[in-house]
Amino acid sequence: MKRRRKPVEVPAPVPHEANDSPFLLPEQAAKYLHLDVGTLANWRMVPGKGPLFRKHGHRRVVYTQAALDDWSAQQERGSTSEKPKAQEARA
Repeated sequence: MKRRRKPVEVPAPVPHEANDSPFLLPEQAAKYLHLDVGTLANWRMVPGKGPLFRKHGHRRVVYTQAALDDWSAQQERGSTSEKPKAQEARA
């Protein structure tokens, strides 16, 4: 007799921890965008690459969900050969 698998419940994305901070740490931002934390770190070194971020204090890097959503929307393309909308606007 085959057992039925329970459907997997995927919770809605939560942009921040239980402390209700509007800011996401790089680890949270990477998870939200389905990217590696190292990718975001590399992009922070290149002006105009990656989502906008803020620095709180000397070392703390944080992102807002709005900045991540804006950046993601600018990456929309119609084919793999197209440039992202943000690059087309600069050209």
